[in-house]
Amino acid sequence: MEEKKIIALAKLEKEIEKDINKMIEWARECTVSELNFLVYLLRLVRMMRVNPEDYTSPTISEEYLKLTGAVYEESIKYSIQLVMKYGNRSAPVQIMEQPVVNNRLAISLHKTASLVSSKMDHKSLIQLFDINIEGEDNRYFSFDPKIQQDNEEIKKLFDYYLRIEIDNTKYKEKLRSFNELLNDFKIEFQAASSLFKKEFGVSIDDFIRFYSYLIGKLIQRFKDFVYYAPKLANENIDPHAGVTIALYQKAVYFTQDEILEKIGNKFKPLIERLTLDPNDIVDEELKYHILTRKPLIKTVTGHIIVSPELLLDGLFTNTHYSFLEGNYHNEYKQKMSVYFVDQITKISIKYGYRRKSTEVQLYEGRKQLGDIDLVLEHKSGYMLLIEAKNHALPLNVYFKDIAATKKRLDTLRTKWEKKVQNRINHLENNHANYKIKKPYKYLIVSSNPEVLSHYSEILCLTIDEFEFFIKNGELNSDFDAIFGEIYDPPAFTVEEMQNLKDDQLTIAMLRRKK
Repeated sequence: MEEKKIIALAKLEKEIEKDINKMIEWARECTVSELNFLVYLLRLVRMMRVNPEDYTSPTISEEYLKLTGAVYEESIKYSIQLVMKYGNRSAPVQIMEQPVVNNRLAISLHKTASLVSSKMDHKSLIQLFDINIEGEDNRYFSFDPKIQQDNEEIKKLFDYYLRIEIDNTKYKEKLRSFNELLNDFKIEFQAASSLFKKEFGVSIDDFIRFYSYLIGKLIQRFKDFVYYAPKLANENIDPHAGVTIALYQKAVYFTQDEILEKIGNKFKPLIERLTLDPNDIVDEELKYHILTRKPLIKTVTGHIIVSPELLLDGLFTNTHYSFLEGNYHNEYKQKMSVYFVDQITKISIKYGYRRKSTEVQLYEGRKQLGDIDLVLEHKSGYMLLIEAKNHALPLNVYFKDIAATKKRLDTLRTKWEKKVQNRINHLENNHANYKIKKPYKYLIVSSNPEVLSHYSEILCLTIDEFEFFIKNGELNSDFDAIFGEIYDPPAFTVEEMQNLKDDQLTIAMLRRKK
């Protein structure tokens, strides 16, 4: 790595460490009052993201609100963790029986967390671009973003990270009723239903019942919250009123005893498993939150804060990773692989395909070349041969670590691409032996965006990209053509770009509106 990059990265690491230490000191000053305020703030930001039309202005678009809201959500979650780990355990100060909240302290905490997140994004930019460093103590670095379009390697990585960002936010921005969400959960994890009792101590139906009780109770309480909260002139709730914040706190506070009294003591181990343990919090993990895995927050008063955002954000993710990291991970992966193939099949049926066969074993003499996970046949006779990859992304790739992404690419080329290419070569002259007829196309379908898509001649699509591929009859398209049809980087006005600069937010994949 050239000297300028080494200097810039070292400087950045030092600044990040300094900021984290500053946030820890602020967190030590926070009481349960500031903790409650941060949980409330998370609610406000989520409402802004799902209803951006209510918060737009001539200089702020819905697209801008969604993007910056995503950054603020992550920073607030991190701030909540720091307060849980380091916060003041004494009772909060009260005036007239109302807790005093240091709003500025809590906001400074999460704003600094956003800044640190931005600095972490800068690390990727330094690794990608040729940079200049200047100013006293090498304080500033600069680069020419035009190189994004001129340098093919950089453009591929930018495109890949854009796919990850969109894949990550698609479920949060998809509005579903709670019953629809639970139904989707049961469908997704039905294949692993026999493992719930072993892993979580309750059946899948009881697991869903637990979530259904908590969210159902929250819905009832929020109706009272909306009724009693002070209103603005337009009849909307006044989000800044102290009474509003106090009423929200009342709505999300539970005791373990009241929960168990309603649904039974057998859920006690599940509550304990889902309750955040401050000892699990890692100061340097600003983007991978243990709150996603343990969304219930136990306060110094003994109450449990049940934030609907935290609880539901972790529903799918927590369950998935709990199985992956548990004692039954091999059995879980096998069951979910079968489910993933079934998902691909259901999508293809909508567009005139049928499942012809699965797990077709290929042999060259006595040497086994592996299997084709799924063979689909269109009513026109066209065939799709699919390698189904239901793998989770490594977290360092998920969070845009350049070195980890390149390492992932090397691994995929060896473990995926090379093996699939050997099968493609074998089938060229031997397809009839497996009842496969031309024309056909061999492709990889993955559950998450894979960097291999941008570098391989073998088509590698996520399951959503796969549906676009067959829906639009793009059977002869390469990945670049499909990418161009599906994805479009966010575009911002001059005013919005200035807002990002003023708030010290770095959004890597930008282009300016004309």
